[in-house]
Amino acid sequence: MLASQEFGDLLMFFPVLREMPEALRQALRVEAEGFTAPAHQPLFEAGGICHGLPMLTAGSVRLVRQTNGQRRFLLLRVCPGELCVVSACSILGDAAYPVSGVAEQDLRGVTIPPALFTRFMEQSAVFG
Repeated sequence: MLASQEFGDLLMFFPVLREMPEALRQALRVEAEGFTAPAHQPLFEAGGICHGLPMLTAGSVRLVRQTNGQRRFLLLRVCPGELCVVSACSILGDAAYPVSGVAEQDLRGVTIPPALFTRFMEQSAVFG
């Protein structure tokens, strides 16, 4: 269950969540989990399984692709208030991550479990 501060921060950075039906907002508060990660920490690797939709309230994540020559190219940066389209696509397509993710700065946020994200898509015009 999210603490009051975590839930408040989430609603501040993602105000569209206020438009969801009350039952889904309550499910979000109960089922989602807060997280933190230090800067430079690897978060997931290409080929890995997506365990939820991250919604950042502080920090940023770099999504990178590594070539055979070990060079890394920045594809996307996710900041507070932005949805990670790579995670959303991985959940909806039941597919592995096509890229790697690294904390660019100290992170704070909330992870929405895949089953709850799917319910959001099915039951809320905000997500559907």
